[in-house]
Amino acid sequence: MRKFIMPALAATAAIGMFAATPADAQRWQFRPAARVQLNQDINQLNNRIIRAERRHTITRREALTLRSQTARLRSLYYRYNRNGLTRGEVQVLESRVNRIRANLRLSRRSWM
Repeated sequence: MRKFIMPALAATAAIGMFAATPADAQRWQFRPAARVQLNQDINQLNNRIIRAERRHTITRREALTLRSQTARLRSLYYRYNRNGLTRGEVQVLESRVNRIRANLRLSRRSWM
């Protein structure tokens, strides 16, 4: 019985490995709209920070910190975008945009 089960398990594992290969082999396709969306997100963040400071929902110090984070994000975006964006770079940029958005939200809540 053991002689039959071990080869069967090995065959099942091999079939599973080959079945997953076509999905893994598909190359990530960059959408040009992602570049435009990231640029718009960065601009929108900057505008929200300015608006929050004008409305006095965040302090000047918090606005300065958030603006410097946005400036670093923008320079990173330009550096990545120079040679075309890879999937990893897009993920890094999106996570940083989300982090700055969260920081802005938290700053607004702590002020009120």
